[in-house]
Amino acid sequence: MRSNWRQIFSEDILIPRRIEQRQEDRLKSIYRILQQKKIEGDLDLEDVPITSLGNLEYISGDLNLHNTLITSLGNLVRIEGDLNLGDTPVISLGNLKSVFGEAQMYYTRLTSLGNLEYVGETLDVSNSPIASLGNLRRVGDYLNLSYTSVTNFGNLKYVGGDLFLKETPIARMSERQRKKMRENIDIRGGIYYE
Repeated sequence: MRSNWRQIFSEDILIPRRIEQRQEDRLKSIYRILQQKKIEGDLDLEDVPITSLGNLEYISGDLNLHNTLITSLGNLVRIEGDLNLGDTPVISLGNLKSVFGEAQMYYTRLTSLGNLEYVGETLDVSNSPIASLGNLRRVGDYLNLSYTSVTNFGNLKYVGGDLFLKETPIARMSERQRKKMRENIDIRGGIYYE
């Protein structure tokens, strides 16, 4: 009797059915959500094959786009929580001006932070071809620029934690040049070149 029960159990319950239909239904649901301008709460799109955030302008929680096909954040202006863009082909932050949590942008194709002015916690853009901090003015905790092409701090005025600059053009500058570059920046933590 047990062997029959196992056979029935494995054949009837564990065999996935209509997987393609479920995936299609989930994508339709996500596209409906992205037609809104404002989302209250978190939006986790990790591993979802989307290429656009639609009409989205504001998220009151976290936005996770890890391992998606997103190349631009489009109309999105404000994220009240964390942003995860790790391992995405993103090349533009679009209209994004502020992230009130942490922003993980490592291993992206970003070359500039564009309109982004404020990150409330940590900002990690390491291992990206980023060359410009764009309009960035304030990072509430640490800033990791290691393994990037950043050559200056642009409009940056404040870093609330450590600043990591390993394997950057700035790390290869003389101490006098580096000191001059950081004159107008309040860095509350240490600065690490190696």
